[in-house]
Amino acid sequence: MASRLDDLLDPEFRFKPRIAGRRGRGDAHRVTSLRAALSGLGRSKPYDVGRARENSRRCVVKCHYVSMHGGGRDAARLHLTYLERDGVERDGSPGHLYGADESFDRTGFAEPLKGEKRQFRFIVSPEDGRDVDLQAFTRELMAQVEKDLGRSLIWTAVNHHNTDHSHVHVVVRGVDRNGKEVRFPRPYIEEDMRARAAQIMTRELGVRTELDIAQQRSKEIGQERLTSIDRRLARMLSPEGRLLAPAIAKLHTQERSTVLGRLATLTALGLARSGPRGAWDLAVGWGESLTKLGLRNDVIKRLHQVAGGDVARYRFVEPSDLSAPLEGVVRGKGLHDEQTGELFAGIETASGETHYVRLDARAGDWLRAGDVVRVARATEPWVKPTDQVLARIAELNAGIYDPAAHLLQLSGLPEKAAPPADLVAGNVRRLERLERYGLVTRLPDGRWRIPPNLLQQLQARETTHPRHRLRVQYTGASVQTQATYPGPTWLDRQPPTTPERARWGFGAELAASIAARISWLRSKGIEPGTPDQAKRLDAMERVLVGRRLAHDRGLHHLESATTFRGTLTECPPLPSGRAFAQVVDERTKRLVLVPATVATARLEGRLVEISTDQNQQVAVRAAPRLARGEE
Repeated sequence: MASRLDDLLDPEFRFKPRIAGRRGRGDAHRVTSLRAALSGLGRSKPYDVGRARENSRRCVVKCHYVSMHGGGRDAARLHLTYLERDGVERDGSPGHLYGADESFDRTGFAEPLKGEKRQFRFIVSPEDGRDVDLQAFTRELMAQVEKDLGRSLIWTAVNHHNTDHSHVHVVVRGVDRNGKEVRFPRPYIEEDMRARAAQIMTRELGVRTELDIAQQRSKEIGQERLTSIDRRLARMLSPEGRLLAPAIAKLHTQERSTVLGRLATLTALGLARSGPRGAWDLAVGWGESLTKLGLRNDVIKRLHQVAGGDVARYRFVEPSDLSAPLEGVVRGKGLHDEQTGELFAGIETASGETHYVRLDARAGDWLRAGDVVRVARATEPWVKPTDQVLARIAELNAGIYDPAAHLLQLSGLPEKAAPPADLVAGNVRRLERLERYGLVTRLPDGRWRIPPNLLQQLQARETTHPRHRLRVQYTGASVQTQATYPGPTWLDRQPPTTPERARWGFGAELAASIAARISWLRSKGIEPGTPDQAKRLDAMERVLVGRRLAHDRGLHHLESATTFRGTLTECPPLPSGRAFAQVVDERTKRLVLVPATVATARLEGRLVEISTDQNQQVAVRAAPRLARGEE
């Protein structure tokens, strides 16, 4: 099930934000766009970085920003925890966050800051990072950044030595020490910060010698990815896209041999061929092909680190290519993108294939090696609840949404779950996205024109522009645990034999666990495959789980109740893959279990009423508030 890798990683070393149309001046409640965040110092530079020479040390700088709206603050805290994970220092110890000096306070750095709209994440990767003190290097670099920008920044960093290239993660808060919003000029991130880092490395280690440069180029000649040699080739191409003999002849002898060696590699990859009179023709899109090839090699390396096995059986799962769900065991998790903290899982199926599956934040939290999971394609709806609100307001105001007027209106209403300013800001962020789709129009005074058929246009995109994502569902603990688990399991639904099952890896584990499960069921007086198997296992699991929960909390477990009233709390998923919610009446010290559903998730922590009908169907609903003095 091979798939495209176009979007697996950002292929560029430079920061290239996607920016929509111009901003209206009159919108006071608008969330600042990334264009504004990266243009705060204007067009003129109060600093002079200078141009890096060919023999300067090289450094890569990548940047990513995270909005502090919604769950952004929680994501930012989790990112700091991720940066400090085990095994990233030289000696394999956990990462250590540091700041500008020894007075850095890790706890204080994570505290919320008033007016912070975003945080910036940098990865600074010096080519010779293993040869310097990265902490001293980073402190010197950030001091120079502060001097260039004329700002006193709030930042922290951690060194990572767990990859081929030692690098530094730097997190910069969205406001400075004076409480002013932090903005970075785009050219500074794209060019100048990298040049500053290179200058520091060059002062520390000296310029690269001719031998250093030759060795670096020699390493790149045979690489199956986009290299600095390829970038040089791209600059040498004629307007017709050909590499002509005179352009090659002008190179120095050593550089000429490097270019010809690289062309031989490109020829072997099917991306170049020699032409008449010493010219070379490069395939259409040869640069993009090298980028994708490099990404594919990176993915293979990551997958091999967490899952092992035969590389020939690796598969790369993209939502658009997953025609049928796949089930398998999680062999391990790893980092898909260091900037965003996005994770991936290596999932081996019974047929022996290992799949690279990108995880969303929620799946990354609970997924563990050994878990059995199901991966399916889900389609995201285009119409969001916010769209319905915007369409309704616009309908009442001649097709116009005015953020300032809406804020004023909300401020006069009873208190809501979210502050009015946050609600309006969320509406504006949604309008910005719709503007990128060409569905709404921003007016010069900060208002928005919304077409009367907005909802219909969005619904039409469900067919014309479907948006797919991968949904990873926990279906049970390890097959070894399921083999003797007193409850209905995923293992019970697997056939004893199937020709598609491999005789190695997870296929062999599954076959052995099925045999063990059959023996265990018979030892409990349950004949596998009989109609009462699921019913007996269900009752067994409910009783054991209920009694354990009741014992831990000093309560009495009711196996059934026609009516019941108490506070609902969801329980963690069980090895069977099922989940329950417990409803507790603290007054009578009694507990009842009900199946966890989407509806019960909405009632988390609330007082509920349970009722059971004649068909043993359980209904859970929010309980009405009791009048004062009523029990």
